[in-house]
Amino acid sequence: MDFHNPNLAIGFAMAFGVISMAIAEHLRMPGIVVLLTVGVLLGPDVAGIIRPEALGPALMTLVGFAVAVILFDGGMNLHIGRIRREQRSIRQLITLGALVTTVGGALAWSSATPGRRCSASCSSSRSSSRCCSSACSSSCRRRTPGRRR
Repeated sequence: MDFHNPNLAIGFAMAFGVISMAIAEHLRMPGIVVLLTVGVLLGPDVAGIIRPEALGPALMTLVGFAVAVILFDGGMNLHIGRIRREQRSIRQLITLGALVTTVGGALAWSSATPGRRCSASCSSSRSSSRCCSSACSSSCRRRTPGRRR
């Protein structure tokens, strides 16, 4: 079976999506949980049955259409009166959520890029006997004349 055919990829994705939603409803679980699980299992990293690259440039069109449907459905189920009642909670969620996301993202970024800090500290202390802090010792070694890194 040719799993690189775009029509087959769309057909499989739709069929497994419908089956996943039926399973989620039967198990009384949120549909997104089952859809994500099935998507990971059938996707390129596990079973490789559905390959997004098979869709080529049509992938972005399909993603855009799916986002439009999701937003349209969300708009249809939006109740303005409830938003007005929960205005304070929504404002707190947006402001504190943005702050927590910014701080968390900055911490994650700084911990994911220790090599940059080490490179800078090594280049500024070439003549000293200690090149870097102990946190960077694995990626930054003591430099001595005639010795390679």
